[in-house]
Amino acid sequence: MANKKINLQFNKTEERMLQTTLKLMERFPFKKLTVRKICEAAVVNRSTFYAHFVDVYDLLDKIELTLRLELENSYKSNKIMLSGVVPFSEESFLILVEYIHVHQAFYRILFKNDRQHPLQLYEPYWYRFFYPLQQQQKGISKEAMMYYLIGFQGSFTMIIHEWLENDCKDSEKDIAKIVAACVPRVWRHLTEHYFCE
Repeated sequence: MANKKINLQFNKTEERMLQTTLKLMERFPFKKLTVRKICEAAVVNRSTFYAHFVDVYDLLDKIELTLRLELENSYKSNKIMLSGVVPFSEESFLILVEYIHVHQAFYRILFKNDRQHPLQLYEPYWYRFFYPLQQQQKGISKEAMMYYLIGFQGSFTMIIHEWLENDCKDSEKDIAKIVAACVPRVWRHLTEHYFCE
């Protein structure tokens, strides 16, 4: 029982530091965020911070993971597969674009730091989604699917980066439509065949 209580407290403290950092990111550039500033705002001491994170970049990685899982849950709660919304459609991208808009301060930093190779963000989805699609289509190699993924990722990244740099002035719906237009034709064909039959 005592261990459960300690783990719960540890998780609550970490969540508070993550949420505090997200709020600070809305007011300050990431370069100005120090361990001290985060600790003061989250009302924790430095040793508590270092019990959870190696440094502010480790904290940034955990925020990215937390937001990615939250986004996945958003897709699940919208029951995207069950509602007839086809992956890679304008409707499916609208959920993503709306999410990025809500967390734009974080995503601006993520795009500016460019600390992670874009494909690493999509690697978990390769085996859950892209690879099964590739297996269904005899004429497309695994390597070709990877090239399509790289091309789409580059387009998507630049569109979102530009949108964020322009303070998200274009509507979420317009951006989702533009992103959907960049989906490789082969994916569109495969997903329509896979999900609409």
